[in-house]
Formats: sequence, C-alpha cells, structure tokens
Amino acid sequence: MKGVKLSEAEKDFIEDMPEVKTILEKVLKKVIKNVSPKEDASDEILELLDEQAGEIATLRTQVALNRMVPEWESLVFDGNKRLESGERKPNPEFWKWLDDQPDLYRALANSDNPTDNAAVLNFYKSERAKQKLSEKDEADKKKLDKVKDLHSHSANADKTTKREKKKIDDDDFGGYFAEAGKKAAKGQI
Repeated sequence: MKGVKLSEAEKDFIEDMPEVKTILEKVLKKVIKNVSPKEDASDEILELLDEQAGEIATLRTQVALNRMVPEWESLVFDGNKRLESGERKPNPEFWKWLDDQPDLYRALANSDNPTDNAAVLNFYKSERAKQKLSEKDEADKKKLDKVKDLHSHSANADKTTKREKKKIDDDDFGGYFAEAGKKAAKGQI
C-alpha cells in the first residue's frame, strides 16, 4: 500500500482494522497472478477494487455502529442463527417493527451513514423498553387485582358492624334516665 494516498479517516480505519489491508493485498496479488500478460488487467482490477471498497464501507459502518450502539447485532440479527445461504438470520421482531415504521425510519435504517442507523436502533430500543414496561405494568396490575380479589372475601375484610343503639320505648322512663346518666358521665350534657 506504499505510494497510495489515504485520507486521515482511511489511515485511522486501517490502523483500527489492519486485517483489511492484508486481505486487500492478498486479493490483488491473486488477481495479478491470474491475469496473463496479454490481457488487460485494469478492468478486472478496477472491478475487484470496487467490490473491496464496498466491503470496506460495510466494515466501517459496523465499526462505527459498534461504538455508537454496542448491542446493534443482537437487535438486528437473531443470535448466531444462519440461513441456508450462510448469512446471519435477521431478527424478525426488529424487521417487523421497521416495516411498520414511516418511510423516514426505513430510509434512515438503509442509509450508508452509521449515525442514521444508530438513531433508528436507539429509537427501536426505547420503543421496545416502553412496550416491555407497559406489559410489566399491566401484568403487575392484574396480579394486584387477583390479590385484592382473594383477600376481599376473607372474614376480616369488612369492617365490624356497628352495634345498633337500643331504642328506648316511649313508656320506659328508666331507659331515658339511664341514657341521660351515661351521657352525663361522658360529659356530653
């Protein structure tokens, strides 16, 4: 890679991911070795370089996402499961959620800018957290209702009944006299 001008960002990337440089050099050596001297290798090399540039851009995006949203892979992919093609299996929950979002969110998710991708992933995480909290609140409420229902039927659930005052007959002078004595003792008269 001597003699190749690189930007500071590209130098930083190669410093962070030295295996990219090694892979690129191996691929170029193989292409050059396989091309006969009579053929024009420039088209083949340019095609290969375009493919490599795309792969490097993908790696850059992944490195940036690792810094901004460290758990991004667990949100986007379904663990370590693989499809028949060998690619990682997408997380159906995330992709269904993304399909239900407005066009702006889908555009940000498909952007080449990792900051856009991170914004969508962070929004998804917050929406998922709100949903899980709501589900937990609902489950807690149901549990509390069951406990209340269970305890509402116990013998001690109702307040003790007040004793009904004994009515004094109009003809019962002694009853009135006794009632007045009780009130006087309590200081109510």
